[in-house]
Amino acid sequence: MFAIVKLGNQQFKVKVGDFIRVPFQKASKGEQIEIPVLGFGDDSHFIFEKSQLKKSKVTAVLLRQSLAKKVLVFKKKRRKGYRRTKGYRQKVSELKIIELSSPEGKVSKSPLKKDKSTKSGTVQKQKPSKKENKKTLENNKKKLQTKSNKKTKKGE
Repeated sequence: MFAIVKLGNQQFKVKVGDFIRVPFQKASKGEQIEIPVLGFGDDSHFIFEKSQLKKSKVTAVLLRQSLAKKVLVFKKKRRKGYRRTKGYRQKVSELKIIELSSPEGKVSKSPLKKDKSTKSGTVQKQKPSKKENKKTLENNKKKLQTKSNKKTKKGE
């Protein structure tokens, strides 16, 4: 399932678990926000009638407030020596979509926090022991010495 939502002057296509950067929202960190829905759908059909969308909702959690990349404004008048540069950084909020409820009453929620170790397909690398580090350092030194010896022999 996905939904089309409107925040500020922008529209976003969201699914459960998505992270989006939106214009500044007046809310505190960790607070849940309900977002107005413009459209709702899945692979087979799409709903955009206001009467049906009244029943649907999108819930998100505010992760953090930050500043976007700096936008530079450059003004110039040719042959007059007039140049001005100014910049500003827009305030943005980062949200995580945690719940979508469709007009038919279906609800899809994101699971709560997962352990990093339980993610499928990922293998955690173990740090090498001190002995292994020493061995690799010694091997690298030997390789460098043999390379330098070969270079000097060629030059003679």
